[in-house]
Amino acid sequence: MVHPAVAPTRRRRSAAACRTGTGAGPRRVRGRRVRRHQGEELVSAALYGREPERDQRREDAARPGPPYQIAAKKIAALVGVTLTGGALAPASLAMHYGLALSWSPLYLLLRRNTPLAPLTAGLATGAAMSLLADEAMTPLLGFSAPNRAYRLGGS
Repeated sequence: MVHPAVAPTRRRRSAAACRTGTGAGPRRVRGRRVRRHQGEELVSAALYGREPERDQRREDAARPGPPYQIAAKKIAALVGVTLTGGALAPASLAMHYGLALSWSPLYLLLRRNTPLAPLTAGLATGAAMSLLADEAMTPLLGFSAPNRAYRLGGS
């Protein structure tokens, strides 16, 4: 038994953290309570809201679903597992964060083998991940519609 004076303190997790399996509790952004990983969703929503309605409809029609959910379903199917209901959300989050974590070694290589500052190495890693994973691998593996399906406005 651990003495109470040296026992690690446990912080109560929020309901959102329990549902998603993350330790990230709600935060405030412009007076709204949001989870940390919702930050990119807020930026995407703001940009999406500025698009003309015609472009929004075309983009919605091209989108087959959230790429990380499609990836989780396809990869699970390769090993003979069908993800449905409550199993899909955690598997999707694992795919999403697993992809992000898999790029950590690139950051380490850049920091240890180049004179890049931490911010520069982080930006380079993020840009490489965005170009290779989001713009190349995701459409090629069928986790999203081809890039040509998301045409620029006016074209």
